[in-house]
Amino acid sequence: MGTRENIDNVYTIDLTEHGDMIYAGMNKFLFVASAPILRIQQSKGAVGHFYYAGDDSTGRKRRRELAKLLYFFGLR
Repeated sequence: MGTRENIDNVYTIDLTEHGDMIYAGMNKFLFVASAPILRIQQSKGAVGHFYYAGDDSTGRKRRRELAKLLYFFGLR
């Protein structure tokens, strides 16, 4: 992986505890193999990889918490 001139920091947010099949550093085979599970998760709404999705109060609360975390990390 190369560097980017305007990127100072990279933070990885692990959603495996929520059932996300995608994680940093996974190989291409596992990434492609996770597609059927991702399709199921997407159809169910805000679960797994789509934990922050959803236009209900839970989704909005999760995104507010994510925004606070990103602000804590220095994103402005």
